[in-house]
Amino acid sequence: MWRASELLALKVKKVGYPEEGDILGRKQSKTSKYRKAKFNRAVVRIIKFWLVVYQPQISELPLSPSRHGKAAISAPTFRGMEKK
Repeated sequence: MWRASELLALKVKKVGYPEEGDILGRKQSKTSKYRKAKFNRAVVRIIKFWLVVYQPQISELPLSPSRHGKAAISAPTFRGMEKK
């Protein structure tokens, strides 16, 4: 399982436009373990929808940008939004 901060820090170019069953691997920053996650139908739909709404012009940007747009939203901020 991935940590919230790792998911939030994913770059647009790393995720791209996934298809159901695609696998995304990432080396965890805290433990240095390599983790893989398979995209299911719900995740694919959400990512594709978000990319249409977000329309990133630069693939180096985070998939989940902060209000300032260049950095990823932090996990504590995300948790605060989730509770509202």
